[in-house]
Amino acid sequence: MKKNNIDVKIINLLDSKINFLIDLISLFKKKNNIILGASSKLRLLLLPYCYLLSKINNSRIILLPVGGKMVDELNNLPPFLLRAYKIFLKQLDHIYIESKQLRDSLIDMLGEDNLVSYFPNFKFRSEKKPEKNSPKNFSMVYLGRIKKTKGVLDIIDAFDILRDKDLDIELHFYGTFLNEDEFKRKFLRKVKNRDKITYHGYLSDEKLIGTLSNHDAFVFPTYHEGECFPGVMLDAFFSGLPIIASDWRFNSEIVESGKNGLLCEPKNPEKLSEKIKILYDDKELLKDMSDNAFEMSEKYDVDNVIDGLLDDLEDFDWFD
Repeated sequence: MKKNNIDVKIINLLDSKINFLIDLISLFKKKNNIILGASSKLRLLLLPYCYLLSKINNSRIILLPVGGKMVDELNNLPPFLLRAYKIFLKQLDHIYIESKQLRDSLIDMLGEDNLVSYFPNFKFRSEKKPEKNSPKNFSMVYLGRIKKTKGVLDIIDAFDILRDKDLDIELHFYGTFLNEDEFKRKFLRKVKNRDKITYHGYLSDEKLIGTLSNHDAFVFPTYHEGECFPGVMLDAFFSGLPIIASDWRFNSEIVESGKNGLLCEPKNPEKLSEKIKILYDDKELLKDMSDNAFEMSEKYDVDNVIDGLLDDLEDFDWFD
């Protein structure tokens, strides 16, 4: 926004409580246009505050809910609180949400067709598809938080099924664990000294695209409850990798099965192995999906998404 001559002040919601409180209080001093991007509990905490701002000094507020649980968390509120939060939400200028299904559900809940819009995840994307140094083996890669509900054990089980069928494949994991996660020990024991399975740890942003692009397919059989539009799926597409993902939550909005990837039943390593084998057996299909993954990802480039947002804000007279 700064390159569009828009003055921007960023308040870090993860900052110390004192600094955060000081920043919040400062917003009462004058009218502000606020874009609130917050997840679950923090979002519920700040919405009443935003309502007060809009009433006291006519601040104009846009909400960008993070994650895929907003509708669920509202439905889980006691009826009297749900009524209150509907009032808070209707006072907002607009709500931009990462899933088309969530958009439709929120519109139904609030009864406001013009209040909620689809706003996909976005990242910086190069104009040219990355060069690929293909490994000799068919190489699968996972990037993201290493946790059970992301389906990482299902990936290993699917890999074992395919190795038992003598497929020449390899599997690479990149990512970190939650602090003091008991699953860490189980996962590391599972991959230790395994032929053709490698856990690499953290992958920096600088090396991300160059590393991912040297693999053949991105495997993402998540069944994580809060999943919405994972940024790692954009990393895969921007690297020219088709995604083999679980048909879970909103993945079908991102992966067009047969075009830029394949979808399979969640929590089912056998079905996952079948989808992997499709790409292993058909190199022409793999190439087509790789090309499609990169070409179809242009709509998620940061400039395209933010330009669309700025056009909307102009239509709302938000900068007046």
